[in-house]
Amino acid sequence: MKKIIYLLIALAFMGCNEFLDVDSNDLLIPKDVEEYSDLLFAEAHLKGDIMWMGRVMCDDVKSYQASSFFGGATQLSSFTDDYFGYYTWQQNPEYSRTGKLVNDETWTALYRSIVICNTVINDYDKIEGDDHKKEYLKAEAHFLRAIDYFYLVNFYAPEYAPENLSKKGVPINDKSNIEVRTYVRNTIKEVYDKITSDLISAEKLLKTAEYKETIFNLNYASLYQFMSRVYLYMKDYDNVIKYAGLSLNYNNSLVNLNSAPDFVFNNKNSEINFCHLEQRSKYPSPQAQQNITITPSDALMSSYSENDLRKTQFFVETYPPMGQPYLQSSKLNRQNIYNNCFRVAEVYLNRAEAYAEKQLFSDCVNDLNTLRANRLSSDYEVSASNKTQAIDLVKAERRRELCYELHRWFDLRRWGKPSFDHVIININETTSTYRIEKNDPAYILPLPVETKVLNPNMKDYPNPVRQSVN
Repeated sequence: MKKIIYLLIALAFMGCNEFLDVDSNDLLIPKDVEEYSDLLFAEAHLKGDIMWMGRVMCDDVKSYQASSFFGGATQLSSFTDDYFGYYTWQQNPEYSRTGKLVNDETWTALYRSIVICNTVINDYDKIEGDDHKKEYLKAEAHFLRAIDYFYLVNFYAPEYAPENLSKKGVPINDKSNIEVRTYVRNTIKEVYDKITSDLISAEKLLKTAEYKETIFNLNYASLYQFMSRVYLYMKDYDNVIKYAGLSLNYNNSLVNLNSAPDFVFNNKNSEINFCHLEQRSKYPSPQAQQNITITPSDALMSSYSENDLRKTQFFVETYPPMGQPYLQSSKLNRQNIYNNCFRVAEVYLNRAEAYAEKQLFSDCVNDLNTLRANRLSSDYEVSASNKTQAIDLVKAERRRELCYELHRWFDLRRWGKPSFDHVIININETTSTYRIEKNDPAYILPLPVETKVLNPNMKDYPNPVRQSVN
């Protein structure tokens, strides 16, 4: 099978000035809409668990006392070396506990996806094929590029806020080829303007585009869902309500755990609007022991009531041959599409939060109760008579529903960056406690080490050296 390789595409920001050494008989420069579609699907979708640090850094995880079965007590503590820097919010989190450099895959993968999207968008006029199919191709490229920039600016820059808009965000790259040049950070406002512009472009193109609707490709439900998320982060609550409503017009399905629990963790789940991966992941995370060495935090588990069916559907007790039983998230240990998908549940939660902020308490609890009726076996109704109550209900429900789906870390950032602890159980069974403080600079990831070498003028936001507090 010939590989579709576009001659000017390489890893963004890697400074590579050599093209891939590929046999000419195996080289195909895309020309028509089908070939460009294959390129976009194969290279721009986010494959693998490249953003695992978003789960590792948040307060939904705790360390597990690993046994010798998982690598030997002399080799493994309760937390593997590779995650130590992120789990404890180190100044240079890419360095493992033993000093090994574990390259940040997130930055590279997202900018590579951006380059592929740029290629489709920039080559649009010369792509051969039906105009309506081309419109869909370009719409999807705008959509995927918006997702890429959204993750980048929320990992590597301050949160969206009026006082932060002129601060440094992440670089915007509109090129579809690699140039030997340095990059600079665009402002947070410029990055969000890029995101919203891409989404508006995708919406316009979809109106006349021709496509077959699947959960693995752009559709109206997923586009409007993501727009509601972006505007939620921007605190534009009127647009959150508008686009969440539009998304629900296309799909408002919620799986009722009382009657259909088997449809939660597979692609038959009617809640899924969009997913990057096809069926079971063909790109398992290289961090294979992540699910063993981190477990749900006590605070997360205690937030579920006894009649909450998510407590048994989202988590499973594991009995290793050696060591104590422990909990795992079913969202993580099934190696499937679940973590890379957009679900209808988020749309209700986005809109509920916007209603709460606008003090429309009845509308807020209606959305929450619609979700909860499908998650709890009884006594699902909640109520709120003031803004504080409504916001607290939304925050608690988002945590319970969206845990491990790359929302919690970003939610903590936009909800005031609270303080919490992570504890490591050491080999000798002593503990080390690390703390992220309120408004801690560690809520912004540093740029990857390789990126800073190639772009010395791009500076990190300062994050002090961090030691355990006990």
